[in-house]
Amino acid sequence: MSAFPNFTQVPDYVTSRISERLGNPIKVSSLNSWIKVSSAAGTGLSLLSNPDHSLFRAAGGNEASIYGDSKTSGVIGTTWNGAAVYANVGQGFKPSPVITSIEVDEGEGDLSRKASFSITAFTKEQMEKLIEYFLEPGFSVFLEWGWNTADSVGAYQSNLSGDYVAGFQSFTKTLEKREAGGGEYDNYLGFITGGGVSQNGDKWTINVQLTGFTELPGYMTSTENAEDEITIEGKSDVKIEPTEPFGANFIEDAGKDGQLGKERFMRMFNELPDSRKTPRVQELIKTLSKVENFINWDDDVSEQINGDTDGSWYGGEATADVGGVEIDLPNGTELVSENRFVRFGAMMDIFFALGSNGFKLSNGETIKFRVNTEKTYCLAFDHVYSLDPTILFIPNPNTPKFKVGDDSNGLDVNEISDNSEGLNGVVFPKQTDLSETGKLGDKISQKAKFYGRLDDLYINFDFVKGIMETKNITTKDALYQILNGMSSAVNGLWDFQIVEKQFESNVSELSVVDLNFISSADGAISLNLNTIGEQSIMIDSSLDLGISGAKMDQIIGQRLQASLNGQGKSVPSGLFSGKKDMVLTKMDKKTEAEKQITSAASDKADVKKQEALDILLGKLFLYPKVQYKDASEVKKKPLYDICYVGAYKDVETFSKIKKNELSDIIGTSALMPIKFTFKIHGISGIKRGDMFKIKGLPYMYERPGSFFQTLSVKHSIDGMIWTTEVTGGFRPSNG
Repeated sequence: MSAFPNFTQVPDYVTSRISERLGNPIKVSSLNSWIKVSSAAGTGLSLLSNPDHSLFRAAGGNEASIYGDSKTSGVIGTTWNGAAVYANVGQGFKPSPVITSIEVDEGEGDLSRKASFSITAFTKEQMEKLIEYFLEPGFSVFLEWGWNTADSVGAYQSNLSGDYVAGFQSFTKTLEKREAGGGEYDNYLGFITGGGVSQNGDKWTINVQLTGFTELPGYMTSTENAEDEITIEGKSDVKIEPTEPFGANFIEDAGKDGQLGKERFMRMFNELPDSRKTPRVQELIKTLSKVENFINWDDDVSEQINGDTDGSWYGGEATADVGGVEIDLPNGTELVSENRFVRFGAMMDIFFALGSNGFKLSNGETIKFRVNTEKTYCLAFDHVYSLDPTILFIPNPNTPKFKVGDDSNGLDVNEISDNSEGLNGVVFPKQTDLSETGKLGDKISQKAKFYGRLDDLYINFDFVKGIMETKNITTKDALYQILNGMSSAVNGLWDFQIVEKQFESNVSELSVVDLNFISSADGAISLNLNTIGEQSIMIDSSLDLGISGAKMDQIIGQRLQASLNGQGKSVPSGLFSGKKDMVLTKMDKKTEAEKQITSAASDKADVKKQEALDILLGKLFLYPKVQYKDASEVKKKPLYDICYVGAYKDVETFSKIKKNELSDIIGTSALMPIKFTFKIHGISGIKRGDMFKIKGLPYMYERPGSFFQTLSVKHSIDGMIWTTEVTGGFRPSNG
């Protein structure tokens, strides 16, 4: 569970507990950990690391004992109501199984928290009984652990129930328990997704792998056969029934009645893969039949515009007004492409309509079978546009008007277009400032035009359709293909990840975040740690300056005044030094002088307009504005009056605009390839997104405005020791 990449403060109860441990080795050395592992199969089975059981089993009794009797080994564990559970008759006087290790990892790039644990069994019968509870895929497992302190034990509950455990799918309840335990208690709820059994002499080791319940939608297959049912944990709650496409008469009547949104929805529905032509998707016509959800779905309109620009229609000659410049067009010119688009938010409704009912927990809460993108904010800049018409359209009211001009490549990109007309307020980037507080207290703020909503972007219909038709692909893999494709269409401006978040409901959901989105952090950072000395609580720590070859090239490129890197992340002028290179300074001056000479020569030379026109026609892609239905509405009109600038395939121009405009963005810099990892005695409450500062590192890491942001948190228990390992990525100050 995280607020990443937004910024959050480490909770007060965590910083207070850490303060208690500073300079107090006696307190820390007195800590011993406990573990409880509980399976929800049948009447439940719970194993406790240090149970209060008698040594031997009384004759004829069923009380829990550690060594059993002459015919049976020690007790396996207890039901959730506390009754003893034994293995079948076999070897006697063998000890109860023990939990040997546990690891819970909330790592960067994971959809939700992962967990694993190991149990050692001392007889074959114990092993056979344990795998009934802990190796059946899809069964629920609840983990609890903590220190031997009053706060930790106070958060512990002896007997469990389905309703009680199911409540922990909500991260709010886990946070409440963490705070009640003062950071000395933690838990994890997941379902079994892997494991195995190994033998060593007379001992058996059972390894179990768990995934958080939030990730259930990610495990769905995105291309279910129309005859099949979706089955989760043995339940067949979601029946997929095929339905007939919309008839031509219905589509035509909608157009006659002026219901363009419905007409376009029907056309889109009829072209969906068969597995998506379901009543649930068909019913979306009630909510998605808005004209702004569909771009370039009227053939008559696009054919009329292309007819006007095709010289063969007019005896081999045609002209067009492109941004106030009248240009001659060669035969066969078609500026409106066949690419059709659906608004991303509408596409997500269609993509997840198969499982719209969700999966109900025993406490009545529902895990929705979708990935929530309502609060997904993306990095942006004023004149951002798409480079790839086969994937992405950006409804930016300030898209540059690409036209024949007088610069070195014969193009003029200084004026802006107005794409807002007809889109009913769907714009990217947003034109107003952003200021919100998330569910976990994360501050989200940014100036207008430097952010936008993922749902307001437009995705190429045929691109998505091809992914939907891929056989045996999971929902998460399909969505990653779509998101990565969208990022490639803006030269890597975005870095999308699917993570676990909580919104307004009491159930955690999967969400998409853009790791390149830059928000601003408010106030002093609450967690400050020392690396050495008596005021340090670190067991171990390391600073990783893992600058990859690609990142090194990026920094060198910036120093040589090249374009921003392909990942779209702004880089400070220096990672470790603000000094200038004497040789490069001289070379820069010489290069600048040469540029002026070249520019002067270029100004004197006549720019060949036809060459510039060839450049324009080969890179520019236009789409009719959504309000047009009839060909007569667009005949022989200026192109930029009736069309959106959909894409311009020129990376160099894009990079120049991006570099210039992102220099004014507020907030800390993007994550650097510098990580700090520290390990301390176990504590709960630190989560991805939390900020911290480290004392004892070089000054550049302690400058005002610079901090580390938590990327991953790992809890490990081995023997009686619980450790927490935190890895943070460095965000330097822009100042």
